[in-house]
Amino acid sequence: MPNTITRRTLLSAFAIAASVTPLAAAIAPAGENWQFEIGTWITHKDRAMPSLVLSRVRTAKGVEIYGVRSFAEVDPNRDRMMLGEVLRPIDDAAKTISLAHQAGIA
Repeated sequence: MPNTITRRTLLSAFAIAASVTPLAAAIAPAGENWQFEIGTWITHKDRAMPSLVLSRVRTAKGVEIYGVRSFAEVDPNRDRMMLGEVLRPIDDAAKTISLAHQAGIA
């Protein structure tokens, strides 16, 4: 199933987020405002795409670009760079559903 989440996928995403966060915090200037923090669960504004923010950059024009990892079990493009304007924070209900699918109880 292309949109199923596995425990291995979640654990690897969390491990990557944990290792990237200190580095990202060190490079980002203090007091800089971002739409999403490193390690935040997000989704696409038009369709379900539960993902984890792994990195972020801001262009010279101020456009935010996020490196995200998809939680889908089968995804040929698991790691993506996406514009911040098409991403939305994932709500608690969607996060719970994603975790339930991953655990095999939904």
